[in-house]
Amino acid sequence: MTNIDYEDLFDIETDTYNVLYKGINISNKIGYTDVANLMGVRRSGWGWGTTFLDVNNDGFQDLAATNGVDNIGDSSKFWLNQGGNSFLDYSDFIGFNDQLDGTALISFDYDQDGDLDMLQTAKPYVNQNTSIRLLKNDCTNCGQYITIRPRMAGNNHFAIGSTVKVKAGAKTMMRLITAGNSFYAQEPAEAHFGLGSASMVDEVKIIWPGGAETIVENIAANQILEITDSNILHIPRFYKSDKTGNLVDLEWNHIRSTETLFEIETANNPSFNNASLYEIQATERQFAFEDNTEETIFLRIRAKNDQLVSAWSPLTWIGDYIPAPSDLKIVNDDVFNPILQWKDNSTNESAFLLERSEDESFSFVEISRIDANVTQFQENDLQLNKSYYYRILASDEVDLFSEYSDTLRHDVLEVQVSPTLIYPNPSSSYIFLPLDKSEVQVADASGKRFTLYQSQEGHYLIEHLPVGVYFVITEFSKELLEDLRFIKIATP
Repeated sequence: MTNIDYEDLFDIETDTYNVLYKGINISNKIGYTDVANLMGVRRSGWGWGTTFLDVNNDGFQDLAATNGVDNIGDSSKFWLNQGGNSFLDYSDFIGFNDQLDGTALISFDYDQDGDLDMLQTAKPYVNQNTSIRLLKNDCTNCGQYITIRPRMAGNNHFAIGSTVKVKAGAKTMMRLITAGNSFYAQEPAEAHFGLGSASMVDEVKIIWPGGAETIVENIAANQILEITDSNILHIPRFYKSDKTGNLVDLEWNHIRSTETLFEIETANNPSFNNASLYEIQATERQFAFEDNTEETIFLRIRAKNDQLVSAWSPLTWIGDYIPAPSDLKIVNDDVFNPILQWKDNSTNESAFLLERSEDESFSFVEISRIDANVTQFQENDLQLNKSYYYRILASDEVDLFSEYSDTLRHDVLEVQVSPTLIYPNPSSSYIFLPLDKSEVQVADASGKRFTLYQSQEGHYLIEHLPVGVYFVITEFSKELLEDLRFIKIATP
């Protein structure tokens, strides 16, 4: 999030504004979309340092920005997160509304009382004598919390590059341990999580740099917990794998811990059946061996000592090979016109071949040849009360094929409704529903259907509905999921 908005010089409607990027999935690949306007944080003045912090420990991160330049009257901003649906400007309410020439802003729990405080710096100019402010959080009605400090042996003591995930009840939260995460400033190398009313954390997972994981379960809330990498071995990774003549030359990187040796497996198949195993001393970072065949060579490596063993490294190969697509699944709710999606694990395919069977004997036939890097396909007009089976493989422009993905079963069944979730009685012109659709179907008690159209993310217009009880209709193929219902008691 950033902004330079000098209202005296620029057109406030078009020139400058904040951006808040939300991560989205586009054809099974990472993408981002700007939601600053939708979330209520589009405009704030001449922006500098920003920080996300859960100021009241309710499990939703709030947002603060220090603003100002050359005494133009811009105020710092604080937005309170409204349950992940939007932000409200609470700057005046909490007193974070100064007009200093602000620069850095960080959040941290300096007094270790369980709530996050803020530190703000400012540049000096005429009649401004403040250069730094420590803003103490005296939250009297805060939720529970936990702070996780991942720590590593060796040079990367503060585990920069780690990911921390916390699961408490039905909610999972994630933080990254980074360096240089604010303008002119760095927050502590720890992850603070507000837990709301949860008194226990079901699971803390640390994903260390390199991909190794540590999991700790059943942890009491309201504490600072340090987790080290002493009980794991980090995963080595090949960065060189060449074959010249009959000589295979390998080199790898590794985060050193307590390993005593490396194991390298080689095979002529990606399942490593009948693999050859080599043991190399932990002080080494390269190895060579002879291979007299013309077949593709598959390689993997792991670290080991007398008590621990790391996970295998990602698959490496020398020769011709296309990794199979994976994670084949359906990503929409229309059982008759499902959208199939898969993960592309290759960089050298020219097309995907999608096959379908309509019986349990798996008599597959090809139904579509799909361009490389496209990872979705929509079926059309499937028949009710039938089962369909799908699988997919990748191919190159000649005659090289990957293995098949796992087979996906799709049942086209009649929808059954089990309404349990009652929404508050809305009398406004819209209702918030946790659905990602441009329009949804609802039915009243008699079965008459109406269409609700999305006015903004999650908000659906209901001003055209008569007073009554309505059931939100969702259609899923394999599971009978609970439908949503709400009551409209007045016409807006």
